[in-house]
Amino acid sequence: MSATYKDEIEVGQNDYGYPVNMQVTDSNGDAFPLTGGYTVKWQVTPYGSNTPKFTGDCTITEESEGKIKYDVVEGNFDEADKIYATLILATKTGVALSFDGPLLVCWGQQTGTRDFCDDVLKLVNLTTTQISYVDIWLLVQKAIEYASSELETSLSFGSLSFNEKLLVKDLSAVAAALKASGGASSGSSFNLGDFSVKSETSTVTEASSNIAYLQKEIARLLDLLRDILFTAG
Repeated sequence: MSATYKDEIEVGQNDYGYPVNMQVTDSNGDAFPLTGGYTVKWQVTPYGSNTPKFTGDCTITEESEGKIKYDVVEGNFDEADKIYATLILATKTGVALSFDGPLLVCWGQQTGTRDFCDDVLKLVNLTTTQISYVDIWLLVQKAIEYASSELETSLSFGSLSFNEKLLVKDLSAVAAALKASGGASSGSSFNLGDFSVKSETSTVTEASSNIAYLQKEIARLLDLLRDILFTAG
């Protein structure tokens, strides 16, 4: 297994012994040459935190093209379904530079989160060229927070019921469609373009009504889950 520097990096929980290949680029996107005795490190920090998980030594593979690699070691990525920000740190005598790296997502081996994100994409016919897995997983977490607030309960991905998963998928899909199309994040003023939606029962709605369909499903599922929680209480 290997990972290549691009908009985002995907790794598997507890996988190690493979290289992450990267290229250092300047603010214009051009290769930054690492000639003249640079030492390069890769710093990986949990998303939203100021405390790095690790900083590791990199090997320069092509100096003139700014190409480097980091060999993943045991313990680097031992937490499931985490998002990390990355920095490339390049130093030599009298010079200390840092370059923003892409976001990184570490998928759990048994949690099914990547498949869940794929299902969200399918609901609105999106691909990862239009919205990244990192963005989708962030939207899923926000959807869980929203559902928890609406239902006045505490939800977590690993313990979602069938109907709760449907709700989170629909919420995430609406948010993903809006984000990918540049539409509004709330309300009804948005431009979705030519999307279509496929429901869990494999019926297809018209492209022009896909968001309305999902919004109706969200309302229905919220009412259903409120009734279930009220009855259980």
